[in-house]
Amino acid sequence: MDSLLSSDWMPYSCMQCGAAFCERVQIMNLALDYVDVQYCLSCLAAENEQPIEKLTGHIKGYIHSRECFETPWLSVPVRQCPNLKTNACYCQDLPFPSRLLDLRTTKCPLNFVKSKLALEKLAAGDILAIQIETGSQSTLNIPESLKKEGHEVVLTMDSLDGVQTLWIQKG
Repeated sequence: MDSLLSSDWMPYSCMQCGAAFCERVQIMNLALDYVDVQYCLSCLAAENEQPIEKLTGHIKGYIHSRECFETPWLSVPVRQCPNLKTNACYCQDLPFPSRLLDLRTTKCPLNFVKSKLALEKLAAGDILAIQIETGSQSTLNIPESLKKEGHEVVLTMDSLDGVQTLWIQKG
């Protein structure tokens, strides 16, 4: 880890376009099973035919669900990312949620009511993570209803096991 903090630390380079990227992007590549060829986020998104924001949201959700990826992810200093200078860094994590609300088995409209009540207990700016079933009407209704209440959906992550996690910042 000390080598990352030294002045001779060099970022990785994209095998397709040559752009520099940080160790967190390397971890994203590995999480997507790109072992022999490593891409910057722009090329990785193009390779997977997804917008960068959506791709990184999915990858981060997967990384944080797997200790083998999360441990190195958390140990990398984000300040080393070459994209921080251009404000195009998607490597940073959002603040950790203040509370996790599991609504996977809760139906509409009770899941919205529970979400609203949970947000009322938080301070402005705090994050509530809400888990709901992927593909249910809740994946559309809850974010829209909470936006109307003045809150912001800062991240949406879909997992492979049919769970969508919404990170809602209290307005």
